[in-house]
Amino acid sequence: MSSLNKHHGGWRIRFTDDGAEKSFYPGKMPKKMALQVKAHIEMLPAVSASSNDSRAGTRTILAKPWKNAAF
Repeated sequence: MSSLNKHHGGWRIRFTDDGAEKSFYPGKMPKKMALQVKAHIEMLPAVSASSNDSRAGTRTILAKPWKNAAF
């Protein structure tokens, strides 16, 4: 489970990773795009648990250099 919040003119996606709460800051973008990033972040635990990633979109979004990314 993750949440999407406005943060200083951009977006913050909060999620848990192995019980630890973490934040990801994709920066300024339309809300629709931020929701897509959030959906991919929610899929990451399932993708990493399996050896087969059938979602090409997840590979694409992970390959993008996020200028304002912070974990």
